Amino acid sequence: MELLYVWLTLVFNYRYLDIYEFLSMIDKPIELLNFSANNFKDFDIKETLKKRFLSSELKNKAHEILKKCQKEEIKILTKDDKDYPSSLKTLPSKPLIIFLKGNLCVQDEYSIAIVGARKYTDYGRIATSKIASDLACSNITIVSGMARGIDSFAHTAALNNNGRTIAILGSGVNVVYPAENKKLYENIINNGAVISEFMPDTTPLPPYFPMRNRIISGIALGTLVIEAGINSGSMITASFAAEQGKNIFAVPGNIFSPQSEGTNNLIKDGAKIVTSSKDILEEIYGELSIIKKDIPSICLSGTEKTIFENITYEPINVETLSKKLNLPFNEVNSTLTLLELKGYINNIPGGNFIRDEKYI
Repeated sequence: MELLYVWLTLVFNYRYLDIYEFLSMIDKPIELLNFSANNFKDFDIKETLKKRFLSSELKNKAHEILKKCQKEEIKILTKDDKDYPSSLKTLPSKPLIIFLKGNLCVQDEYSIAIVGARKYTDYGRIATSKIASDLACSNITIVSGMARGIDSFAHTAALNNNGRTIAILGSGVNVVYPAENKKLYENIINNGAVISEFMPDTTPLPPYFPMRNRIISGIALGTLVIEAGINSGSMITASFAAEQGKNIFAVPGNIFSPQSEGTNNLIKDGAKIVTSSKDILEEIYGELSIIKKDIPSICLSGTEKTIFENITYEPINVETLSKKLNLPFNEVNSTLTLLELKGYINNIPGGNFIRDEKYI
């Protein structure tokens, strides 16, 4: 199906809604690869599209793309693959195929998109680094677009805290843009994934960035906007998130700063104000709980892992854990709150904690 989906994407030039409408008329889509002009007589499609279907050039190009992916170790996921992000499968305009460098894992189902201004302020930089770092330490994957400014700070904060991060590109997955992010690009591949719906070697063009923004919001549980002009790409991402029924978060900013005009407007329109990672974790608690019912894997590290490993089906309180592990009371208490929010443990009467039954 990889050849078919690459070819169809080229034929329709990424017009996915038209592709799905056309495929609904076909009993065996794979047979399209062998269609002749005679096969298209009964289809009500424009002559220009029919010519693209019958073009040997596009079919040869599809073959070349698959060869290139194999040569450059670019992974391919079709919409029918089990590893294709489940959150994207619900999008009406989901790509038939995505190209990937790096790896996706179960933890990436717990992801938050962080987007913002390329021309940032120190306030935006500090807020991004703090919130992204805290989310990464809570095993939340950070999704962004690897652009200059807020995007880059979000990715970097996740990497600096041994967290996972995903970059969604507005170019081919093997094209680094901006060029100065080459090292960041390589680090993301080693600690997450770089994803694109565009064919390898595709150069970044203005129309591609709004397209990729729907993937940024679509792949995550929610979108956090940190500094954004009123007509910025970040606001487009927030609009996509709203259409997709996803959570929208915004960091409030200086009312006199143009970089905060977009975020402050989002808050006026109902986005949740975020002043710390806890605001996000509390809001997505329901989504995380639903996911964990189906995925009882354990994705913990550091203090969270240490404390979780010392909680069993026998009740234990904060003070006992603090003494046993020789950790500060406040640190143990806050970590227990996070573990409870994530669904790993339960708080029972008497100020005690036990491991959730699915992890016993």
